[in-house]
Amino acid sequence: MKGRRWKLPKDRPKALVIGIGGGGDIAGTVLVEDKFRRRWSGSLLWDSFNKTRRALPWSLEDVYGIRKVSVGVGIVNGRCHVRGVKLNAMRFARCMKERVVVFDLSFGEEGVRKGLLKFVRNYGVDVVVGVDVGGDVLVLPEDGEKVISPLADSLMLSAISSIPGAKIAIVGASLDGEIPFGVLMTRILKARDSLIAEYVPSDRVIREFCKVVEFVVTNTSKLLRLAYLGELNVPEEAKKVYLFEASSLLSHAPVAIALKGTRSFEEAEEVIRSLGLRPESDYLRELLKRRGRRPLRT
Repeated sequence: MKGRRWKLPKDRPKALVIGIGGGGDIAGTVLVEDKFRRRWSGSLLWDSFNKTRRALPWSLEDVYGIRKVSVGVGIVNGRCHVRGVKLNAMRFARCMKERVVVFDLSFGEEGVRKGLLKFVRNYGVDVVVGVDVGGDVLVLPEDGEKVISPLADSLMLSAISSIPGAKIAIVGASLDGEIPFGVLMTRILKARDSLIAEYVPSDRVIREFCKVVEFVVTNTSKLLRLAYLGELNVPEEAKKVYLFEASSLLSHAPVAIALKGTRSFEEAEEVIRSLGLRPESDYLRELLKRRGRRPLRT
């Protein structure tokens, strides 16, 4: 990662950059800073690995110290917590010394979409960028239960695609091990009509990412960090950022299309199951039971 000093362009659009695949994806939001000025980072109130024993997403009402923006959107800082536990959004906020926008999935795609539109109108961002670490946003029904996190990415793509000019970035392609690398690269190739750019982040951005990952509870981003540091051998494509137009990428994402208009998390779960996939909430319940820990109901 050594090289000349890199100064980021000053004319980058001001962006709300959202980690869309669960709480851990917030680490990946810094990886698009070569193209966008990250005015806000965003995250879901849903961490796969935490001390809360919660298989379902948290709601805004569960967060101590949150500032509510709308029904499905709030703002947190590093002092906020859920029952004494700091989710990844709060960890990131504390590390970066900034506020983070959080999204409540309780009201389905419709709730996220309406809250996102209100935030964009009121908080002066030029563009919304969703970041998926791993590439599950391109999940297909044929993947079945091999993909353990199909709901969050797809629901967020569905909502973000309604925002004019919004973008989706895939980073760390296939490092989560869910969609095989060759299969995912084929899907990216098929979506080239939506592709704006593909590039390896600058050294300065990679250094920032590596710092953030140390504070966030995440598996896939940690693997990507090791790859950038040269400590993990991965295909060069896995180190790239693939940047897409969200509205046109939606046509390559039937799962996201199916989630359009859902009004509750439970309805979104049923849509995922009807497609032959397993929502991550089912996976997390099973994981907690295998570990001998009873999932919290509230």
